[in-house]
Amino acid sequence: MENLDYNEKDYQVRILKPKDVTPEYVVWISDPKITKYSRNRYRTFTLDSQIKYVEEMIDSPDYHLYGIFHKKTHIGNITFGPMDWINNIGEARVVIGYKKYWGKGIMFSCFKKSLKMSFGIYPFFKVCSNTYSNNLSTIFAIKKLGYVKEGLRKYHRVFEDTRVDLLEYSLFLEYGEPVKK
Repeated sequence: MENLDYNEKDYQVRILKPKDVTPEYVVWISDPKITKYSRNRYRTFTLDSQIKYVEEMIDSPDYHLYGIFHKKTHIGNITFGPMDWINNIGEARVVIGYKKYWGKGIMFSCFKKSLKMSFGIYPFFKVCSNTYSNNLSTIFAIKKLGYVKEGLRKYHRVFEDTRVDLLEYSLFLEYGEPVKK
């Protein structure tokens, strides 16, 4: 059985490139269980549409798209953006596309690494993320990263025919490192 625990040498975070878009990527980004808490669950993905998306992200001054790789397998994405350049605030989203990698600390470690890598490009003061109030695994993970809850939008999203709250969290940074504010 393959060891999937986080080991620095086995996991890489780098800018996602069009050549990284594979049929396997399209399968996991299309999986309703993967996109369950995302607006992506309403989209249709193809190899061509994902290549175009990655190309647009590379060309965008306001977004940064990282791929998370286990050895040579693309297993997830980290997206920063849009960027508020006046206030040095950005949004962040993370997706791990293979369920076998969930709950192993991989997202936590790779996200921290991507923050450090982005520091010279995006001088973040604050990174914001939001999630559905019933998305307990994401709430746990972002709290572990050091995010603090800043807001709640009552009944702001529809999840499986029920309205749920949208929780807003922020992570404050100094020199690419999380700090308590």
